[in-house]
Amino acid sequence: MILSIAAIAQGLKGKKATERDYKRNGRLFSLFNIVQFQQSTCPTINAGMFGTCMTNHECSSAGGVSSGHCAAGFGTCCMFSVNCGTAATVSRNCTYIQNDPGAATPSTMCTVTFNRITQNLCQIRLDFVMLVTVGPIAAIGTTVGQCAADSVTVTGDVGMGAGASPPVVCGSLSGQHMYLETGPTGTAGMIAFKFTTPPKSYKVKVTYYTCDSPSKAPPGCVQYFTGAAGTFTSYNWNMGKGVMLDMQNFATCIRQEQGFCKISYSQTSPTSFSFVTIQGPGNTFVPVSSATNCIFDFVMIPNADPGNDDTFCGGVFNPQGNFQTVPGTVVEYTTPFQVDTYSLQANVLISAPGPTGYSLNYAQIPCS
Repeated sequence: MILSIAAIAQGLKGKKATERDYKRNGRLFSLFNIVQFQQSTCPTINAGMFGTCMTNHECSSAGGVSSGHCAAGFGTCCMFSVNCGTAATVSRNCTYIQNDPGAATPSTMCTVTFNRITQNLCQIRLDFVMLVTVGPIAAIGTTVGQCAADSVTVTGDVGMGAGASPPVVCGSLSGQHMYLETGPTGTAGMIAFKFTTPPKSYKVKVTYYTCDSPSKAPPGCVQYFTGAAGTFTSYNWNMGKGVMLDMQNFATCIRQEQGFCKISYSQTSPTSFSFVTIQGPGNTFVPVSSATNCIFDFVMIPNADPGNDDTFCGGVFNPQGNFQTVPGTVVEYTTPFQVDTYSLQANVLISAPGPTGYSLNYAQIPCS
């Protein structure tokens, strides 16, 4: 990117710089000199939000909003946003999907399409900066976990197979994220919101990743985390106050850090793992104390210690099986580091409280 002479002059004036100042420091400024900088991500004046470093002219021409300075004060941090509605599209990296604070959100479905901004596109990440909808069904005697009222549906390239389109979600989603696979051609994807009780306030950040990006998630991973240690949750976990969503089938992946060869998983608290309605004798749903195995609702760790279980359900997360009363630690001995979540059929809630899902810590183990 190249700043115009006028933009440079304006920046110098704003800094109260004069030609005499430059002469004094032996740096005489020439009108033929130019300042160059890339369109990189920059922090805006809005806490926790980001934009793209551009000139003022480029920002206004592209339909963005100036939100702070960048490039040593010569550029503006340009923020882009779209409102969910008819023909709404995202055509720039680092764009926020949000409702217009001055208008009521429609009580029907609205969609936003993701344009293919480069031919080398592989993935899109959606960060739910702020997103709370009506939660799933959670009454005794009902098929608990269904997003029957509100819903958020993200669609990728269905031809890419498992993980291309994340599961349908609802409830408390703030702070969580999703990756979708875009495929090499065609429309990159879309997100559809269904709201039944307007107005709603929401904000979703859209980040594009090219196929050669080091930040790209492994194919098929809906959640992706980096770092030697951290925490991940099921959707609508809401600090253990939510309800486990039905029809979930997604992979949570963790990048192997340099110098680490194994990884351990454990509950974040004594009550942070709850798949309490599972299949028992006669294909009926019974409490965990009477259950025989995990069929419809479970967490699976494909590379768990061969001497222990790799499928986990019930009320505690323990490597010795699903009928333990004390949480334990599960170790994954080989890569890829991956946890699969399944809740493939709505269960009839037989007692309260219903299943809440999980919150799990991970800690990578150094190579010996």
